[in-house]
Amino acid sequence: EGEGEGEGEGEGEGEGVAASEGCGRALENDEVSGAFLRRSLTVDGVVREASVRLPTRYDPALPYPVVFEFHGDQDCLVKEGATCATARNAPTDDVVGLAGQLGAEAVIVSIDGENLNRFSADFSWDTVSPAASNPDIQALRAFRADLGARYCIDTARSFAAGFSGGAFFTNTIACYGEDLAAIAVFEGGFEDGGFNLPDNNVDLDACVSTPLPVLVVHDRRDPAVPFFYGEDALQFWLGNAGCAADNEPVASDLADECLTVKDCDDGVDVVQCTTDTGLHEVWSPLGSQVTAAFFRRSF
Repeated sequence: EGEGEGEGEGEGEGEGVAASEGCGRALENDEVSGAFLRRSLTVDGVVREASVRLPTRYDPALPYPVVFEFHGDQDCLVKEGATCATARNAPTDDVVGLAGQLGAEAVIVSIDGENLNRFSADFSWDTVSPAASNPDIQALRAFRADLGARYCIDTARSFAAGFSGGAFFTNTIACYGEDLAAIAVFEGGFEDGGFNLPDNNVDLDACVSTPLPVLVVHDRRDPAVPFFYGEDALQFWLGNAGCAADNEPVASDLADECLTVKDCDDGVDVVQCTTDTGLHEVWSPLGSQVTAAFFRRSF
C-alpha cells in the first residue's frame, strides 16, 4: 500500500513534485536501500553526522519525500572526542520510529546534535539562534543539499519530527522559516527562559513561518518537560496558521487521544494529541503510527 501511494504521487500527474538533481543517479556500491547508513559532512569546519535510510526498493527515478528526525537532549552524548556513533546514551537512528511506518515511501534522516553545551550541559541542539548563526540549522541545510544531489528527492516535501530537545529544535526551525511540508513535536515546545536558563528564549516575533500542518503530542504528567510547553506551542501554531478563535477542535481520526482544528489558512490542520502516562517518551505505541498518518496527508 505504501509503495502504491508513493508511485501514484511521483509517476502520475506529478502535481507539486520538485525533483532534485540526484534523480536518475544510480546507487553506488556502498549505498543500499532499506537500512540506515552513516553519512558525514563537514559544515563550517565541523564534522556533522547523520543516519540516512533510503526507501525499501528505492527507485532513482521517483522523487521521494524526506523525513528528518531529531533526537532528545543527550540521546547522543559526545565525550572526550568520541562521536555520536560511539558514545550515544540511546540509539538516535529513527528516534520517532518512522522507518517502520514510512520505510517504503520516504527517505528517513536522523541527524546527530552537535552537543556543544553552549547553553547547558544537558542540551544537544541550538534551539534559539536564528538560521545564520545556528550550527544545527546549517547542518540541516547541508544534509538537505547533499541528499538532493545524491538521491531522487522531492524538495517540496520535507518533514521534521522531534522528541524532547529535538522537538524544541523542530519548533525552532519551523519558526525561522525552514521549508517544511509539516512537523510533529513530542514532549517539547519553544525555549522561554525556563530550565534555569533565563536568557534562552526564542523570539517568536521574529518567526517567519507560513501556515503549516503541525502535530503536537504531549503528556499531561510529563516529568521532564511540563505540559504547558506543548500547550504554548500549540497556541503559537494555531495563530501562525490563522485558525479562528471560534474554530473549535473536533475529534481526530488519527487516534482517540487527538483533537484537530480544521480549515485554517491554506486549508492547514493543527492536531493536538494528549496522553496521560506520566512518562517523558515518544508516545508508545501509537506515536509513530499517528505521525506517519499525519505526514502522509502532505505526501
